[in-house]
Amino acid sequence: MYYIGVDGGGTKTTFTMIDKKGYKIAQYKTKTTHYEQIGFTGVEDVLNEGFNKILEISNVSKDDIQSVF
Repeated sequence: MYYIGVDGGGTKTTFTMIDKKGYKIAQYKTKTTHYEQIGFTGVEDVLNEGFNKILEISNVSKDDIQSVF
């Protein structure tokens, strides 16, 4: 099982995947998720992009993700 933490901000958004022991598996940084800058549709796009990219980088299946927070 793996977990993905999302740190969204006004300048960038960081996605970090860890395993059940807390070891960092992968990290991906992309643009802002600030809704006043990119709108709610833009936020959704960034979150989808980041989620898919971190799965690609780590070679982990979405079925193996326990939670995203």
